Amino acid sequence: MCSFNAINGVPGCANHQIETDILKAEWGFDGFIESDYTAIAELRACPPKTPDSGSCGHGVAADGPRRRRPR
Repeated sequence: MCSFNAINGVPGCANHQIETDILKAEWGFDGFIESDYTAIAELRACPPKTPDSGSCGHGVAADGPRRRRPR
């Protein structure tokens, strides 16, 4: 499971070096990484429900996840 924290300003749930380069390539982990409760949503600057109040997220993503269009 990825974490809510950040290492050198990079959130745990968006850290390619840790999740891919180290965990999967270097250590050979072949499973999947699950996100904690609102970890992915908190990659945005602020939660969409209350953008002007409340705590903000990490602020590294411009918006939420993109939805794939059916082919």
